[in-house]
Amino acid sequence: MKYYNWDTVFDFGKYKSENITVKEVFKNGDISYLLWCLTNSSNVCFSDEVFDTLKNNNVASNDLINASLDDKVNSVLIVKKIELLELEIIHLKKKLRLKEIL
Repeated sequence: MKYYNWDTVFDFGKYKSENITVKEVFKNGDISYLLWCLTNSSNVCFSDEVFDTLKNNNVASNDLINASLDDKVNSVLIVKKIELLELEIIHLKKKLRLKEIL
């Protein structure tokens, strides 16, 4: 498992050959890829700073979606909160596993 902070260069996946950092992927707006890495790659553990920024930006985009759903807002908010809790759990498990490795 590898610890990824803002300056870590991706050495796998769709950005492998581009020598691009986590910060550059984020600035390019590919937050969904970073979230995909968190949930689908067992080798990626983001720093708390990166994770918190991803989580907060995901919440902001979800708020825009929720605002457009009128009467379904409450059920969507509940689903999004559950998804955010799942992300938190994944992040914490990876941090614990990384500590065991080190």
